[in-house]
Amino acid sequence: MAHEDGSKAFAVVDVFDLAADRHPVWELPRLTRQFSEKRSLIVSCSERTDSGQTESHIEHRVLDEYIVNLHALHNAHLIHRVIPRVLTAPIPLFPTTEARRSCHNELATKLQAKQDLKDNRTRAATQKRRRVEEKVGSKRDAEFSTVDEGPEVQEEPRRVTLRLRCT
Repeated sequence: MAHEDGSKAFAVVDVFDLAADRHPVWELPRLTRQFSEKRSLIVSCSERTDSGQTESHIEHRVLDEYIVNLHALHNAHLIHRVIPRVLTAPIPLFPTTEARRSCHNELATKLQAKQDLKDNRTRAATQKRRRVEEKVGSKRDAEFSTVDEGPEVQEEPRRVTLRLRCT
């Protein structure tokens, strides 16, 4: 394989088996190295001469096990087509319907308690605001009832124009 700058590259191909079970921690399919198989080195090069220049390369640590990333969205359909459903099926968070229902009820009870507390605080604040408004309103009414305003004059409705500007 040649790069744009004319340098050559090579690839190492290993053979792996798909394990019959999932990784114990990540619960994802595993690939394990076949120890009976030898590594294949694919080299693409022409005749080489010593140039005296050093070459940069990346040397990866050899692993005997890899985890298949089922969360890769760009090629999930291809991965699911190749790997058996037993290894790609979602794992339920709760093993039984009763356990799921129990957890659901527990969380719902906590949420309802929080919502009741919030409703009670809102109701208390609203009642307090109304009591204050009633006190202020009754004082205002008492002050204005002693003042003689004369005949009531009706005002003409006012026209208000709002202009909104988006930036």
